[in-house]
Amino acid sequence: MRCVGVNITGELVAQFKYTVILMPNGPLKITGLPFEAELYKSEHSVEDEDLKVLEASLHKYGAVSI
Repeated sequence: MRCVGVNITGELVAQFKYTVILMPNGPLKITGLPFEAELYKSEHSVEDEDLKVLEASLHKYGAVSI
């Protein structure tokens, strides 16, 4: 986890950053701490169909939801 802070509305905000390199067999995460996405729920969801396709392809390689 990179940073935890408070936004303008007073809600806690956490940023999770990592570095990914694109390999011939798919993306490879090379830095960053483990992230257990199932522990966190969002009130928002992806609506754009192109982004849904991208999200599905990221899941194929073990990446977390966008």
